[in-house]
Amino acid sequence: MSKTDAGSNGAPPPTGGGGTGGLRFENSFWGEKDKGLEVIMGRLRAGKHVTEELIALFKERAAIEEDYSKRLTKLAKTFDTSEEGGTLRESIDVVRRELETSARVHLDTANEIRTKLEKPLGEFLVGQSSVRKTHQTSLERQLKAKHQLTAAVVKARERYDKSCRDVAQHSDLANQPGLPQKDLDKARSRLDRAQNHSRQCDADYQHGVERLADSHRRWVDDFRVACNESQRLEEERIDTSRSYLWNFTNMLSSACVQDDEAQERVRSSLEKCNAHQDLQTFIETSTTGSDIPVPPSYVNYYTKTAERSNSGAYSPGGFAPPLSINEISPPTSPPAAFSGSGGGGGVGSSSFGSFGGGGGSDRPHQPFALGGLGGLFKGRRGSEAPSAVSSNAGPPSAAVPSGVPSYLTTTTNNNTMSYLSDTAASSAAPYQATSEVGASEFDDGESFVYDPYDFAEDVPRLFSVRALYDYKSQAPEELNIARDQIVPVIATHEDGWWEGLATERGRQRKGLFPSNFVERVK
Repeated sequence: MSKTDAGSNGAPPPTGGGGTGGLRFENSFWGEKDKGLEVIMGRLRAGKHVTEELIALFKERAAIEEDYSKRLTKLAKTFDTSEEGGTLRESIDVVRRELETSARVHLDTANEIRTKLEKPLGEFLVGQSSVRKTHQTSLERQLKAKHQLTAAVVKARERYDKSCRDVAQHSDLANQPGLPQKDLDKARSRLDRAQNHSRQCDADYQHGVERLADSHRRWVDDFRVACNESQRLEEERIDTSRSYLWNFTNMLSSACVQDDEAQERVRSSLEKCNAHQDLQTFIETSTTGSDIPVPPSYVNYYTKTAERSNSGAYSPGGFAPPLSINEISPPTSPPAAFSGSGGGGGVGSSSFGSFGGGGGSDRPHQPFALGGLGGLFKGRRGSEAPSAVSSNAGPPSAAVPSGVPSYLTTTTNNNTMSYLSDTAASSAAPYQATSEVGASEFDDGESFVYDPYDFAEDVPRLFSVRALYDYKSQAPEELNIARDQIVPVIATHEDGWWEGLATERGRQRKGLFPSNFVERVK
């Protein structure tokens, strides 16, 4: 039967078997020892416990509905779909709104259970308990008095029966023939006392029976009333419990119907969801273009074409530095910096400028191993280029760059390239360093002194580099660097030599180092 079968008010249909017919409490709980009262009171106590269980059921279900409502509300608030768009976003918004609606429905259900079921049923139980206790107390008091009167009647009868036996015994003695007059008088005297006592016991016995009859009559009347009242209480309790459970079911059913309607609205929204339409909208609103970018191509620095050149290829400006520090064959020497023609060797530097000499034009040019200031000091110790010394296996040997005259290079036993020795360079070097460490003397007699400790503490650091190989200084103006060492750079030069800071012998100093031995630190 659906909830609408009971009528618009949602009340349950009437129960069958009602009326005054059938078995009744007042006719069914008599018998010996008055056990009917105990049975009826046990039934009422059991009904009280069942009603308490129903109240606990309503209370717990209301708490569950309230907690479920709170969790649905929290879920709806934390359900973030702002990153979605299009028709799917609309459907998800419907889901969120229906979550909020369902939360309100279940909260209303919790409040309805408390106000219409739990609280009224508790009040009903209190009223029934009061009536039950009133009848139970009265009946128990009467039953106790009835039992006491019954016990008194039983004792009175015992006394009465005993007195009657005494009268009969004394009567036999008094009527015994041939009894002396003196004994006969005694026997008659005892018979008179026995008869008087028997008459008293008889009176007591009759009075007790009468009192017991009155008590029993009152007990029967009150017990019949209590039976009828108990039956009425039980009928009312059962009907009330049934009605409350019916309403409880209707409340939950209504919540389920509203939940189903909410899900139907979600399904209707999902039917309108279109993946193709959403993606088309996304593409139209977020497109970044349809042209595929072309990666940059290689351009030779010297020829300005896509022609590849070997590492260290000779150019009019001197020996070009390697294309990359990650070439297959890492360099074994720092970059050369000398360029120019005619009598003087030019030394290019972004920090120190260029210096020219007046040597003869028929003398071959010797490239300095150092650019910038580094080139000023190579005449002192020859033009032998420094070689890379790795902390592990060391970088592989590099071939002699193409275009370099043979008289400018030598080959050692370990097949590494170096530039002219001190003896060979003496006829080609345009400058000669003085005996003073870090000083160079020019052709016109001027000298330049490089002081590695002459710099400001707050000298700007352009960036930092990490050494890829060990480098051992070839002159006082150069730095010793170890593989993986971090070096702050304070100046860069076009010839490939950079100037940085390092700590040697406990003091910070500046100095030059080849840039193709390091990589920038990001």
